[in-house]
Order: sequence, then structure tokens, then C-alpha cells
Amino acid sequence: MKRGSGDDPFGHELDNGEDVTVQDKPTENESRENSSSVPWAVERSSVKSGREMVQFYLQENTQKREDDFKRDVEEEAGYNVYTTDLREAAYLVAMEHADEVAEMLDEWGCEYS
Repeated sequence: MKRGSGDDPFGHELDNGEDVTVQDKPTENESRENSSSVPWAVERSSVKSGREMVQFYLQENTQKREDDFKRDVEEEAGYNVYTTDLREAAYLVAMEHADEVAEMLDEWGCEYS
């Protein structure tokens, strides 16, 4: 193409006539491997990315408390959080406190079920 106002500013040809190879967007796993300094939540394409759906049942009282818990976490964090992120983070924190989880199970009488 002749240089001037008709040039394709987004063309894929270098000045020396060589073609430019346009790389595809890296997959989510490739991105995570290549840029470990970028937080996972920033790199993902959606809140469900990289997650498997696991269904579990909650008591009505637990469901009611979740809204208050979410507000408390958002206030502490200083930003809005997805419920999916909130639940997984809470679950991971609970895994670090097995003794407290065991105490609650005792309070519920789970040893008798």
C-alpha cells in the first residue's frame, strides 16, 4: 500500500515488508503461569473462571447471616465482593481454624448423628 493518508494504521506489515505475527490472547492458565504478580481475581474472565460448582445446603439462619457478613467484609476490605469469592474465602479461612469448626460441630451435636 502506498504511504500516505490512505495507509492502514492498523495494518500488519512492518516498514521492511515483513508480516507481523499477531499472538492469540493467552489462556487463563498461561496467564497465571506467566504473570504471577497479577492477582488471580484480576486475571480471570469471570467470577466462575477456574472454579468447579460445589453445591451444599445451609440452614436458614446461616443464609440470613450471610448478607450481614458480606457487608462486614466489604466494609473491612473497602470494596464490593462477589458472593462466590466471599464464600470461598470464608471456607478457606475456616480450613485454617479446624479447632473452631470442630467446636461448632460439637455444639450442633454432630457426634450423635
